[in-house]
Amino acid sequence: SLLKLSGLSGEEINSFAVFWADLELERKQETLARLGEFSEDNIELDFTAVFLTCLDDDDQEVRELAAQSLWECEDRIVIRPLISLLNHDPSAKVRAAVATTLGKFADIAQTGKLLKRDAERVREALLSVMSLEYEEPDVRRRAMESVASFDSPDIEHIILQAYCSADLKL
Repeated sequence: SLLKLSGLSGEEINSFAVFWADLELERKQETLARLGEFSEDNIELDFTAVFLTCLDDDDQEVRELAAQSLWECEDRIVIRPLISLLNHDPSAKVRAAVATTLGKFADIAQTGKLLKRDAERVREALLSVMSLEYEEPDVRRRAMESVASFDSPDIEHIILQAYCSADLKL
C-alpha cells in the first residue's frame, strides 16, 4: 500500500502531512526507508512530495532519510528546501546527507541541464558550508565531494588544500 504514496499532489499531500504528523516515530523511519528502497528499485515511482514533506519532521533521522531519498530527484523544486536545511538544520547528519544530495544538482549543472541561477545557488551553498570553521568535518567533507563537480580554479584549490591537510578523511 506504500506504493500509493507515489505521485501525490495538492490535497493528497496535505492529507498525507496530517496523517504523518500522528504516526509513531519508528513507523515513520521504517516507512521512509522502504520508500527510499522502492524509488531506487523502480524509477517510475515518485515519492518526491512525501520526501519534501518529511524534510520538516521533528526527528533528525526522518529528515536525514528524506534528504538521502531525494538523491535520485532531478526536480529543481527540491533545491531551495535542501539548501535551507544545509544552512539551518541542527543535525550534522542531516546537513551531511543534504550536502551529498545537492551533489546530484552539481553534476546536473555540469551537463548544462540546470538553470544557471540554480547551479550558482547550489555551488554557493556548498562553498559557504565548507568555509565555516565551526562546521562538522563530515558536513564539510560531503560538501567538498559535491562541489567538486563544479570545474573551476577555486574548487581545484580547495581540493588541493584538503589533499595536503592532515585530516585523512579529507
